[in-house]
Amino acid sequence: MGRQYRALLFMLVLPLVGVSCNQMGPAAVRSAGVNYNKALQFTSDQQLLLNIVRLRYRDNPTFLETTSVTTSYSLTSKLTSPFSLQKVGASTELDLRTVTPNLELGMDEKPTVTYQPLRGESFVKQVLTPIPGRTLLLLYHSGWSMERLLRLLVYRMNDVMNAPSASGPTPDLAPQYESFLTLAQTLRSLQRQDKVFLAGTMGPDKELQLCLGIQPEALEDPEVNSVRKLLGLREGGKSYLLTTDIGARRDPDKILIGTRSLMGVLFFLGHGIEVPEAHEADGVVTRTLDKEGKPFDWNNVMNNLFHVKSGAGGSAAVGVSYRGRTFFIDDADLTSKSTFMVLSQILALQSGDAKSLAPALTIGVGG
Repeated sequence: MGRQYRALLFMLVLPLVGVSCNQMGPAAVRSAGVNYNKALQFTSDQQLLLNIVRLRYRDNPTFLETTSVTTSYSLTSKLTSPFSLQKVGASTELDLRTVTPNLELGMDEKPTVTYQPLRGESFVKQVLTPIPGRTLLLLYHSGWSMERLLRLLVYRMNDVMNAPSASGPTPDLAPQYESFLTLAQTLRSLQRQDKVFLAGTMGPDKELQLCLGIQPEALEDPEVNSVRKLLGLREGGKSYLLTTDIGARRDPDKILIGTRSLMGVLFFLGHGIEVPEAHEADGVVTRTLDKEGKPFDWNNVMNNLFHVKSGAGGSAAVGVSYRGRTFFIDDADLTSKSTFMVLSQILALQSGDAKSLAPALTIGVGG
């Protein structure tokens, strides 16, 4: 009787198990792939914003890279079947009318996440090394505006300065930035009209060189001439080489360019953070003063480039809690979100090949 009963249940349940496995497996993969993708993107954005906030407070940043995410699934089942026996002659038989198998199926997930701290000589060098011209050119050809890239990555073009002192801890005195802001905005206007462009040429040493090109029909354009005058360039030139060679400072056909490091970019964007007044009063952040000794407004430098709010209110695209406050980028602030996106790409380009010497941290998330 026992064998007959088990065989009967097996025949009844086996088709159900097969159908459930076929349905639950693909569903688990579809759900998990999207959910892990969202979680990794969200935590990556949070980490980047957190490090910007840390630098505004002169706290050390830390970068963790998620090196692997693995997960395993197992099907769990529970079978219940109340039944009754009936007397048939001298023997007892199973009453098939009372057999009601009840199969409960479930899916157990056991994920494991491995984090790798980005440290060591290689990573530090890449973070502190000035961003190369090829990165600027690559981002430009990816569709980013000339104004955004120049304001973010470049701290000088000839004698026109873009807040060079903002590439480190907050300075005590207001930086020079007004002429560079005008220059970057003018170049953006000319870019929209397809009158100027950035291009790469191969130099004598077979290294990529960056140049600012002028379209033939725009050689005498008033805005183009204003750019030439601001940078001290030769009139009527068709292209001007962008170089880091200090000897090019007085060459009317070349533009001496200085680029920030990745750390410099993070410091620079930290000045777009809305710092609570209480923190300024407590002296945990530097208060910058203008020439007249009045508090300097860093929003003038950030001017439609990057802004991080603090406190409650608004819908956050990404936010972090730090020093008892919430810092976030407003979801409706498309300009700040664009700058944050290009910053993520710069981080990936600058640190993509860096290897950490520190041990990995592996966390088994499952119970």
